[in-house]
Amino acid sequence: MRINNVVEFFHFIRSSGLTNISPDTAALVKCMEEYGRMCSCDPQPARMGKLNQCKGIYSAFLSKSPQYKEILLSKISDNTLVICTDGQTVVTLNR
Repeated sequence: MRINNVVEFFHFIRSSGLTNISPDTAALVKCMEEYGRMCSCDPQPARMGKLNQCKGIYSAFLSKSPQYKEILLSKISDNTLVICTDGQTVVTLNR
């Protein structure tokens, strides 16, 4: 399985029931929910600022993700989980 960006990771952890596996995932869910409630009428710099904040939380989790390898892999049927940021592979977890 391949997760390409913060939005896909957010959907993955929510649908898999992993929102509270770490403080970073809990913070990411909160951040992405706040971002999702922003209006297109909000200033573009404010929206981009919130998205960048969420990306920072995502990056922080990715640096620690190997310690959550077993639980992440338990939620997918593939043998490999590839997690990316902006199209660049950051972490590859294998069974």
